[in-house]
Amino acid sequence: MHNPSSGLRQPETRALLEAMRGAGYEVLYRALDEGLEDALAVQSEIVVAAGGDGTVSKVARHLLGSSRLLTILPLGTANNIGRHLGFSIDAFRDIAGWPAFEASAFDVGLAAGEFGERHFFEGAGFGLVARAIPELGRRARPLGYVTAQEKITALRLSLRKLLDEHAPRWGRITVDGNSIEGEYLLVEAMNIASVGPRLRLAPDADTGDGRFEVVLVGEAERGWLEAKLEADEADGSPPPRVLRGEQVRLEWEGAPFHLDDTVLSPSRGAAPYDEGEVDLRFTAESLRIFAPRRDRGPDFTPEAHPP
Repeated sequence: MHNPSSGLRQPETRALLEAMRGAGYEVLYRALDEGLEDALAVQSEIVVAAGGDGTVSKVARHLLGSSRLLTILPLGTANNIGRHLGFSIDAFRDIAGWPAFEASAFDVGLAAGEFGERHFFEGAGFGLVARAIPELGRRARPLGYVTAQEKITALRLSLRKLLDEHAPRWGRITVDGNSIEGEYLLVEAMNIASVGPRLRLAPDADTGDGRFEVVLVGEAERGWLEAKLEADEADGSPPPRVLRGEQVRLEWEGAPFHLDDTVLSPSRGAAPYDEGEVDLRFTAESLRIFAPRRDRGPDFTPEAHPP
């Protein structure tokens, strides 16, 4: 499943298919806009999501509860999911490495609120990140970026400027029955390490431990967040305040709310929710990932292989 419009300077489709077939795999190609349900009705052992985080999420939703394996060719800009799972961000290197990949479970978040129930894969929260999503989307559209890194740098700079004018908002966070409330610049329940333009809020996040990393950033932590945005995205400094748990309730006022890269609103075209209550847990439906082994050694980092 390929999204040819993801990212910048993608490898040619023909070259990717030749690499797979040259490695001995039978390949059925489908573009993402050809219809996921029909394409995934064709039986296969492995489904390849070739694109960015949005592509991975769309394909993954259709594979929940399936015995098939999902692997990734991270061809987008941020590639937060692929980077977290240890893909090299070099499509040809990853294809060559498939014989050494292994299957593992990936925890998938489920949010329940006024909007119904929705799955998410990266993170959910209110505050700065949710406010920034529409603005970063507008800034991402103009052409002129040569590399994904150039685009990420520009988006992080935009997010840093938004922080200067962003004020804390009230929220109550309940994790496994224990509540805390206050005013926050952002609250993010993270399933993976990064969200948005490679903003690495939860470096210790583990997609197989059944717990969210809930990052709380208030006025007292503004300096930490400023430094995080100004540093290289590989910066792994832990958040000053983080709660970990299986069941999370977020209550908030005066700020938008997002799941992954989507700001939620009552209906298409309506203003985003600016207050609400959302319950977060992990779905019982399984998602099986085919990814690089986690024991490749301490010297390996996805950031060593930039797009």
